[in-house]
Amino acid sequence: MTTAPDCVGPHPNPRKPRHALPAGSTDCHCHVFEDQEKYPLVEKRSYTPPLLPLARYLDMCKTIGLERTVQVNASVYGIDNSLTLDIIAELGQHRARGVAGVSPDITKKELTRLNAGGMRGVRLSTHVKGYGGTELIDILAPKVAPLGWHIQLHVGNNTEIADACAAAGTLSIRRVSRRCCASCRDATIAGSRFQAGITARNRARPNTRT
Repeated sequence: MTTAPDCVGPHPNPRKPRHALPAGSTDCHCHVFEDQEKYPLVEKRSYTPPLLPLARYLDMCKTIGLERTVQVNASVYGIDNSLTLDIIAELGQHRARGVAGVSPDITKKELTRLNAGGMRGVRLSTHVKGYGGTELIDILAPKVAPLGWHIQLHVGNNTEIADACAAAGTLSIRRVSRRCCASCRDATIAGSRFQAGITARNRARPNTRT
């Protein structure tokens, strides 16, 4: 049985912002967690989420003023993208797109299916269990590039950024998105590896975004 710790949920009562968001504003990174009986969590995971269904997420979007969403398949679902695909189908691709979790041996047929379902990228993480890590960049990039997808890199600390940027700069892929989840306590923005990452990122433009 898993011992993954419980994850704290979002604020229960979001407030309307003082300044209205522009029309078409998009939540570019979101996770929804539905009934675990219908959408089971993987055994090897880094956290256990509370129930946070689509209806609650949409209520938040209405309050904040968000009209569109990018649904990122959460690591607790591993490479099972069923929930993300179901949400996109319910909202429609004019309103929702997705980022998938995939295995390195994913087939062209499966990628085509995910693309038709509204997926437009794949996520790799060294910070949470469930996906593969950055070691899969070279394997997955050639597979997803023909679809125009991006690769989202979810790293745990600043010291990984330089290596991720260096790898991203050599890819024949349209976009690479990086998301740094946590900063290493012994690393700083002025540190050599962080600055090396920024340099590599600048060289990789326009194929890289942060």
